[in-house]
Amino acid sequence: MPKIRQHDVPSTIRQSFALRLQELRADHGRHLGRGPLSQRAFSELLGIDKDRYGSYERADREPPLEILAKLRKVTGMSLDELIGG
Repeated sequence: MPKIRQHDVPSTIRQSFALRLQELRADHGRHLGRGPLSQRAFSELLGIDKDRYGSYERADREPPLEILAKLRKVTGMSLDELIGG
């Protein structure tokens, strides 16, 4: 099976994921009773650098499975919903 490179994934899929990620960050902050979380606050919950997290929201990069697993653990959101919409 050929390896899929990041630039092979259609940009609309990455952009849709990035928008869902932004919504997840805002919703999770409200769930915590803090209002929408900043990228910095959310990236700290995930244990990653703010710039790295920001690249996911800008659809510049796709998060590796390790980060997807952290998103699931921290927020409780199903990966099916996060990835597939």
